[in-house]
Amino acid sequence: MSQVIDAYAVLLSAEQERTNKGVDAANKSYFFSSIYIDMMKNNNVRSRNRYVLDNLHAAKLFRYVHFPICKDSHWTLVVYDTEDGSWKHFNSMRMRSEIVDVHYMEALSLVSLLDVLSGINA
Repeated sequence: MSQVIDAYAVLLSAEQERTNKGVDAANKSYFFSSIYIDMMKNNNVRSRNRYVLDNLHAAKLFRYVHFPICKDSHWTLVVYDTEDGSWKHFNSMRMRSEIVDVHYMEALSLVSLLDVLSGINA
């Protein structure tokens, strides 16, 4: 399924280029490949950190940075707005009030790790 998510990100990027021809990257989106999910769980901390920091460096020219997340076979999306420093989590599954939202918890875990690695909110 991650290949479908990555293919969709490529299509979105191409459409963004087509419709925003001549617009600088400051108002565009950067899409992390879904491979980063495996990299974030990589026990080789040096390798993981290098992968994330290289991608964050490439993304710093863009306004929005998209992180697809898969938890329990359900995909959600975390988006970082580099202009105002906000994080948003998009989840198509409606949450029930009596259970913990594991998808939101996974998103918080990602944001915390990215904050530590990159000093985004420092």
